[in-house]
Amino acid sequence: MALHTSTAIYATAYELLGEAGDVVLQMNRNVKPIYGRIIIETCIELGLHIRAANIAEDKTPHIDKLLERLEVIELLTRTCRDRKHIPPAHYARLVKL
Repeated sequence: MALHTSTAIYATAYELLGEAGDVVLQMNRNVKPIYGRIIIETCIELGLHIRAANIAEDKTPHIDKLLERLEVIELLTRTCRDRKHIPPAHYARLVKL
């Protein structure tokens, strides 16, 4: 079993956290505490679920939680794009990851 921080999925989650941080920094200050905080916290949770799945014998519940958290990130970033809180290019960078 590889250390979770050396896996490709962890590297992608880490990159997503960095990109999300950059996007949130550029959000309107009125929505940043609401949407931005949840997006960043959820990205952090991804890393925790990756770690939990890596060490668990039954990975399914952790992967299910990971997928649920990804859905939250997608929902919030899509809402921010649709309401013009973030530009479409920023949304595209996040969705790509």
